[in-house]
Formats: sequence, structure tokens, C-alpha cells
Amino acid sequence: MGKTSFRRLLKFGPLPFLLVSLAFSASCSLKKKSPSTAAVAASATATPTATPTPTVYPAGTPDAGILNTWETVCDGSVQSRTLINFNVDLSMQIRALQGSAPGICNDQAEIRVTGDYTTPSGSTVVDGATNLNMHLVHIYLTPLNDAQTAAWIAANDGAGMCGLTSWVKNTEVDVTALTGEFCYPGLAGETIYSLYKIIDGSFFLGVQSGDTDDGSSEPNRNTGLDLSTPFSIPLT
Repeated sequence: MGKTSFRRLLKFGPLPFLLVSLAFSASCSLKKKSPSTAAVAASATATPTATPTPTVYPAGTPDAGILNTWETVCDGSVQSRTLINFNVDLSMQIRALQGSAPGICNDQAEIRVTGDYTTPSGSTVVDGATNLNMHLVHIYLTPLNDAQTAAWIAANDGAGMCGLTSWVKNTEVDVTALTGEFCYPGLAGETIYSLYKIIDGSFFLGVQSGDTDDGSSEPNRNTGLDLSTPFSIPLT
């Protein structure tokens, strides 16, 4: 199974209720799709700038700048929200929520991913960015309303979302090992090789910008920044 970058994970894929991109905009099927020329030109990516001597972080020590919970904004123009938490013990959690209408970002469905990460060194292709390796371990799905729950039960001609017909509203299910239709077989255990940069207090993740930086390995690490999707620190 190929991969397109971290963005691929945060799309619910071919769920029966909706084909949605949560925080990111690239292909999210579980097969790699090379971006078209038009798509690459339209994406908001940073222009790579050489960094002669990148910072190297000791093993087990993350870049302190990443340690926080980062979230995308839910306003009248979107109906999704993504939160990413990076912890000092190198654990991470991603929550991607989908809403039913613009400005309503958390009443339809949620995908939650847990795993671990490292920030091995500064980027050599994007000035001021830091390399980010995200290892995916567990994947969970939750239907958040009655209609969504019913749709998942009826999905795949009655076989159910991820092969389950026991979905219950507001009840999270670990689908890590499930291989049923509309699920994520093989995704757990993968590592996505990306990068990030903090600009004026906002957190920006890496993005695939060509045919050779899909995030599938170290040589194919993402080389651009998705400047169209800023993450901020939640207000307390």
C-alpha cells in the first residue's frame, strides 16, 4: 500500500456518509495517487530553501517547539476540525472530526489515531523547518449522531463499516486490525516521513509537492509545507 503523506490519513477515505478531506486536501484513498500538475500548482507549498547545517536532536529528545496540542480553526467556512497532540515522551494523538455543516465541526464522525513520533533533525530543504517522523499504532472510529451510526451499520450492502454492524452512537471502536470494506487495513504500523515549521505561532505540516516526496520513506520525505492549513494552540 502506497502513501501520499500525513494528509492522506486525515481524510475519512471512502466512508459511506461522505468523501471528506478534514484538514488536508490531497488524495486519501489507501492507494498512492501521484498529484496532477494542476493539483501541485494549486497547492499552497513552501519554496524549498537549502539549509546547510541542520540541527540534529538527540535520540529520545523532541524539538521543544512541537510540544503542545495544535488545532485547526472551525469557522463558518469549514465543517471539520483536526487536533494533534505531541507529548514530551514522544507519544502523539491525532483527532480528526467531521461536522454536518459549515461552522459545525464535531457532530458527525471522528477518527482518532495514536502513535509515536520523532524529530530527528532540521530540514535540509525548507529553511527553518524540522523533520518529523510519525509512527501510526492504533486507529479508532466513532459515529457521533444517529444518522451516521445507521449509515455505518448499513454500509457495504449491510456488511457494515469495517465489517461491523454493531456501531453505537458516541462509542469508539478500535479498527486497527480490521480489514472490512471502507476501513484502513495495513495503515497501523506505517511511518510517515514529513516535516513541520512554526511561523508566527502557527504550526504547519509537510505536504507532498511532487512525485518523489510522498512521505513513504526517508528518501521520499515531504519537501513542502501546507501553508493553507495553519494549526494554532487552543485558547484556554
